[in-house]
This record gives sequence, C-alpha cells and structure tokens, in this order.
Amino acid sequence: MIFFVLFVIPLTLIILSFFFSKKISLKELVCQIGIQVIIAGICAVVCYYSNVMDVETWNGTVVNKVRNKTSCSHSYPCNPHNCMCDKDGVCSTCYDTCYHHPYDIEWNVITSNSETISIDTLDSQGLREPPRWSQVSIGEPTAISHRYVSYIKGDSASLFRRSGHVNSFTEELP
Repeated sequence: MIFFVLFVIPLTLIILSFFFSKKISLKELVCQIGIQVIIAGICAVVCYYSNVMDVETWNGTVVNKVRNKTSCSHSYPCNPHNCMCDKDGVCSTCYDTCYHHPYDIEWNVITSNSETISIDTLDSQGLREPPRWSQVSIGEPTAISHRYVSYIKGDSASLFRRSGHVNSFTEELP
C-alpha cells in the first residue's frame, strides 16, 4: 500500500501530464521519475525500519575508571606551500596539518558488559578532571540503551505485537 501511494500515483500523474499536456520534455520526465524513485525508496526504508527497530537496556556495573592520553583531535591547516603544479607553472596551495596541543585526555568508565562510557571533558584538551568522572565509583550500576532490529516486532501476525492476536489463539495457548 505504501508503495502504491508513494510511487504509483505520482508516477501516473507525471506520465499523464507528459503525454497529454506536452509541456514536459523527455529529460524532465526522466528526472521526475528518478527523483520519485529515490523519494519512494527512502520512505519505504524508513517505514520498514520504524516497524522493526526496538531498544533494549543492558545493565551492568562499573568495573574500572580510565584516564587515557590520546593523540590530539583538534587540528587546523598551517604552513601553506605550493603543490600540484601544472605544465604552465600554475600551482595549487596545500597546507600541512597542525595540532593545538600535543595530546588529549579522555575520561572513560568501563562497564561489566564491555562497554566504554566517555565522560565529557571540561576543556578542549581534557586536562581538568570532570566532576562526573569523580562521582563514578567502581561497582556502581550502569544501564546502556542499544538499538536493534526485532523481526518479531515487525511481523503483524506475531503474538508479541501490542495490538496482539492473543485472543485468536486462546485454545492453543496453555
């Protein structure tokens, strides 16, 4: 039904306007059909995944707190120089990559279900210890949400649907 509404009806209108009004060129017709196919495809995928996507919560505990020293992630272009010159001597300008500081610090919490929770830093380099990282204690409970595809949720005849078909199976269910 979604395919019919999103694709067939507009496609029919486009083709009818091409043959009867003669105000649309063949190039415009092909562009409109191509755009319609892309829009219908995106909408169909979104509709499909909205029916089967679900969220589960993984519970665990804090196992460790780690302060990692990593390479700097704050770069900027510097040291302009000529590069990629053509036969006429016209050159493009290229830049080197420079960093604001030699390293960054990440504040991470490791959970018992092998998840790493990153704590937001207070400054760009992460030198100051975030208060949230200080508050976390080992053994404290954690809960992390994960998205996944649930094909049972997407099946309209499933017993697990909220709208349910449980009443139609009352003799078969214990």
